[in-house]
Amino acid sequence: MDEAIMLTDKLRHRAKDNCDNPGAAQAADLKELTELLYTETKQNKDPDALFVRVKEVEQHVQDLRATEGIYSLPDVNDMYDRCQELKQLFKELA
Repeated sequence: MDEAIMLTDKLRHRAKDNCDNPGAAQAADLKELTELLYTETKQNKDPDALFVRVKEVEQHVQDLRATEGIYSLPDVNDMYDRCQELKQLFKELA
């Protein structure tokens, strides 16, 4: 879970940075984070904390999807699908 927290913090900071291509950088971070969350969810590690994290990631993904030119990135759409899978997993764990 520490790794997920670090990645989420990295995302928050990157969102505030004015780098050349923040959308692509965020997409790469989000992909890494969604994969990590998916793995941890499958292993049923602290489902309550993970659920909060998934909701936050989902919001980031939705923000990226709303960004012009970013919506078409396959990674962003894959991440959105993964967030939906994660939410379904949480329903099954509940």
